[in-house]
Amino acid sequence: MRYWKRVDKDGNTTTVESYSHNLDVEGALEITKEECGEFIASLPKPVIEPVRDLAAEIDELRAGQSETNEKVDRNQGVLDFLKSLKGDKPKEGA
Repeated sequence: MRYWKRVDKDGNTTTVESYSHNLDVEGALEITKEECGEFIASLPKPVIEPVRDLAAEIDELRAGQSETNEKVDRNQGVLDFLKSLKGDKPKEGA
């Protein structure tokens, strides 16, 4: 295995690479296995995003929608009752 690094214009290592072939890598400088490992070890630890439970989120949204629909139905019932007191016809389909 051969190890390589790429550097920016300021000489800072930007990437390291390893290949099992014996060809030189254009634009890269050959380094030791240890230097490659040190660069990788110096990288910040990845931030693990919490896993979302999409099924639970959908169920929660559906439950909220169901409650909203019930409130709308109750309000429509109240409106229809008030209209009936005035002599207006209730909304069709309610």
